[in-house]
Amino acid sequence: MSEEERPYLANYVRMLFELHRLVEAGKGETSEADGLRDQMDLPWTRMTSPEIRLVDSLAADLYLLDTDEAAHELTQSRALMDLHLLELAGVDESAEGERLRGVLERNWLKSDDQTRDLMGNLSADLRLIGTKQPQLNEVSEKVGHAVKAAVCDAQWIETLSILRKHENEVSSAELAALRGICWANLGYGDIAAVFFGYAFQQLPENVALVRLYLRSLIQLGDVAEAKHHASFLAHSAANPFVRLLAADLLLECASEAGATPSTEDLRQVIEYVDRVSADTVMKETDPLLRAVASAAYLSAAFSNEAINDHAAAEQARRKAAVLNHNVEAEPNRSGMNLVTALRRQRDAMDSNLLATFPALACH
Repeated sequence: MSEEERPYLANYVRMLFELHRLVEAGKGETSEADGLRDQMDLPWTRMTSPEIRLVDSLAADLYLLDTDEAAHELTQSRALMDLHLLELAGVDESAEGERLRGVLERNWLKSDDQTRDLMGNLSADLRLIGTKQPQLNEVSEKVGHAVKAAVCDAQWIETLSILRKHENEVSSAELAALRGICWANLGYGDIAAVFFGYAFQQLPENVALVRLYLRSLIQLGDVAEAKHHASFLAHSAANPFVRLLAADLLLECASEAGATPSTEDLRQVIEYVDRVSADTVMKETDPLLRAVASAAYLSAAFSNEAINDHAAAEQARRKAAVLNHNVEAEPNRSGMNLVTALRRQRDAMDSNLLATFPALACH
């Protein structure tokens, strides 16, 4: 990740760093600080949403670093990401940079050998974010078989190692997505979201990447950000299956942590699903896209049942059944069968995600 590749991010981090210094010196309400905030507006508007998430985390962490006690709250992975941002902006040789290194050293001493190896390799992976490789149609058979075998055996550390050895043979978006999948399965959701976000910002109309990134945000508790993306994509995406996926994700956001979706949320889901031509959807043969569409129709069925439009719910459910014969076409007024069917359909969707990556498509 170099400044030339992400100039707005680097510029914003430098100004954030300077603003932190002013606030720390008791000059946060001065004209100098206000002028700096004004200058930060431009790079802010030019940064991508995943980049904004990174700098938001850094801003919070800079204040944690002000006291040694609070600094203990920083995890090894988050401290590494913060330090890489400071390196990008050329301000890592600072007191804040030294404090981050202190956090890393303390955590390092408390870690076992496997965690130390993981974090050392994470540092290498983070530096490669922003290094663009062309979009490739094929990955060599040898690399593809090696990656696929490691993934099928859930050997996530081995998969990461293979990807590092062959990083120039895999497109940058796919490389980031596969790294995200590995880090997510290793239990590092915050790291996974960084890689998914980078892949998504390169290919925002890719169904698999939309699902991976927005789901990672939901799992991290950043539901508002996921909902913001889903609303935009459901309304504006060129790909009809991205619009359907976004509609389903909207319902997922509205239902997170057992919440009851509002009538407004339910009607929005219905509207977005109904906007997509059913004729286009029914002609699709790709298993992932059929699973996406089936889940969207089940979300519409659930939403219609919730607002007592049973006829519309039955119609949506029958469309889901056409796309997936495991979905029962008969309506259920309690909504419980719909919830189960929707959960299974989302699982089916996720099981088809890996097959969309060329590195895993070898036979």
